[in-house]
Amino acid sequence: MFGRKINGFRDWSSVDSELKHNALDERVLEIKFLMEKSYPEALRNIEKGKNKQVKAQNKIRSITEEKIPIGTKVWISIKGIQNKLHPKYRGPFTIPFHGSD
Repeated sequence: MFGRKINGFRDWSSVDSELKHNALDERVLEIKFLMEKSYPEALRNIEKGKNKQVKAQNKIRSITEEKIPIGTKVWISIKGIQNKLHPKYRGPFTIPFHGSD
């Protein structure tokens, strides 16, 4: 198929059981190494990458907190607009008085 010779199948039943046992032991040690050394390092790298992405996104979209005076009329942005003809904002809403400022 595709102009190549196919790979033959090996009969593993005739392989020495000692060789099988050594291969199994090697794989167990490899998995142990991965879990003890590589996995924690991978988690640290993921966390570093995540923090880097958060910093980059925060630079692009800086958030400012400012107090909006009571009685001000505001419009709220609608996220996930389905159609370009749908409204992009909802409102107007009036900022109500809450609590004792």
